[in-house]
Amino acid sequence: MPFVKADAKTISEAFEQFSDEKTNFITIITEAFTYDTNAAFSILSLLPLVTVDLDMLPVTLLGSGEESIAFGMGFLGAKDVKSGENENGYFVSHSNDEGVSYMMDIVYDAKSDELLCTSLKDGNENIYVQYQKTSFGYIAQYYLTYDDGESRLFQLSLSGEDGIVGVSRNVDKPVALSGDENYDFPKTNSEWYAITGNTVTGLTSDGIDLNFDYTPKPSEP
Repeated sequence: MPFVKADAKTISEAFEQFSDEKTNFITIITEAFTYDTNAAFSILSLLPLVTVDLDMLPVTLLGSGEESIAFGMGFLGAKDVKSGENENGYFVSHSNDEGVSYMMDIVYDAKSDELLCTSLKDGNENIYVQYQKTSFGYIAQYYLTYDDGESRLFQLSLSGEDGIVGVSRNVDKPVALSGDENYDFPKTNSEWYAITGNTVTGLTSDGIDLNFDYTPKPSEP
């Protein structure tokens, strides 16, 4: 299937739709964790999947233009912000007060609604993010590498308010998603959590099997 490059605004809007669904799922399942003592500390396992959203700000701002990108990144202390197009997509680069340089490459295929994003910190890859639209919703993976050499892999299947997230620690960088993955593919990780309706299942980092129901808290007026 031929690659179809999209404009920056389309990429930001598509990423926002995916991010909203991911955030909604994480919010629901972390609330559900509070209903079972065996799941309470699982919130910590998913925390990097929340904090990485700040690192993905360049994608969110991509469609707003170079000046707005620099202005928005400035709120996070970014300096020397540069952005533009490259052969297959877009880039956003910046540095911080300590002189650490960051470069993010953003490639998006409009035909398949698929994003591939790679971030380098001082020339070393520290963030790898991929999502792809599927018949049931989205599949995605985040591979995060830290300064101490530790790494985390998060793989997701999202379908409305239902979803699965898998977590593995200190594993090799995953192969790219093909789009043919089945809904349950995140369960191949050493730790995983799923929510279907009001039922939560999973396998904690301590090897405890989860299977319980929860009642969502009513929304505040």
